Amino acid sequence: KQWYQRRVAITAGIAMLLSSQFKKTLVIFSMIVIIILFISMNPLDQADEQVEKMPLENSIIHNPGQNCDEHVSSVPVENSLVFFYKKLDCPKDGLTVVLLHGARFSKETWKSLGTLDILANNMFNYVAFDLPGYGESIHARGLNTKSFLEEAIRELKIGPHVIVSPSLSGTYAIPYIFSNPPNLLAWIPVAPVGLLSRTPEEYRSLPLKVLSVFGERDAMITNVKSHISLIPGVKEVEVPNGTHPCYLDDPGLWHSSLIDFLKTLT
Repeated sequence: KQWYQRRVAITAGIAMLLSSQFKKTLVIFSMIVIIILFISMNPLDQADEQVEKMPLENSIIHNPGQNCDEHVSSVPVENSLVFFYKKLDCPKDGLTVVLLHGARFSKETWKSLGTLDILANNMFNYVAFDLPGYGESIHARGLNTKSFLEEAIRELKIGPHVIVSPSLSGTYAIPYIFSNPPNLLAWIPVAPVGLLSRTPEEYRSLPLKVLSVFGERDAMITNVKSHISLIPGVKEVEVPNGTHPCYLDDPGLWHSSLIDFLKTLT
């Protein structure tokens, strides 16, 4: 009898365990079904397709008149969805500073450094890009760096402008500036990569106003002096004890040199 009672108890326990396990399995299965249904209803894939087909006017927040607030916007360029800070049309048709960035940085660098606020306070428009594959922008295969800037500036309807190109972004800026683009007033290279892609003779004949900024301790200084220094009328600013991203070493000198140079263009 005692053995029979134990058998009944064990059987009941196993039944309860199986019942509990079944409930857990049922709950887990239900959660998986809900997640699958949610993903299938998620419109992100459709949204990506719509972005590629979206006209620029619908993807950009314009700032007419006195509405000079900064916005984060995006635009399809060179098979990439490119994000940027912008302040345009304040003043309308005024000079726009196009800010690129180095390999370890993004558009956020110019915001956190205070460069965007200083430009706005001095009534300069600006566009600060996340280059494809950096920051929020999507990487693009087979990217043509020259076409990227041409297309971005055309799509954003940027008029008179200046290109700021530190380090890596020289691979975008240098092909662009040597293509003699319309409305390009000046170039501000900050020890850019890609200088050797052009001959010294080409730099000597570059008909462009240039502010060259570089750090005293930057290993790139040799290329800067052997190429950019050849440009007629170039203004050079060497940041004392400055490294490769010299604008971070002395933001005050960087900003004062930037604004003083921009004022000579207006």
